[in-house]
Amino acid sequence: EGKGQREESTKMSEGLVASKPPARRPGLTENEVEELRQAFNLFDQDGSGTIDINELKAAMQSLGFEQKNHTIYQMIKDIDKDENGELDFDEFLDLMTSRLAGS
Repeated sequence: EGKGQREESTKMSEGLVASKPPARRPGLTENEVEELRQAFNLFDQDGSGTIDINELKAAMQSLGFEQKNHTIYQMIKDIDKDENGELDFDEFLDLMTSRLAGS
């Protein structure tokens, strides 16, 4: 009886400690995904976990792209699955993998 309870308790605690698996995209290595995560974190200037229009515009400018606001809005609209006006990391990965595949 005691052994079974300990095993169940261990399974439950292991489930609580398990972290979310890293995001994966076909054609990207784990290192590339991690590099994109680092870029995302740099662009996410306020640490909110999303990139808003102003952060995306600043990121584009830092990369040497001068984009008009309507272009930035369109970029977000095209890949913003939850339509909240911001990009989370999964949406950012979608954007980057589509851009990398297209080049």
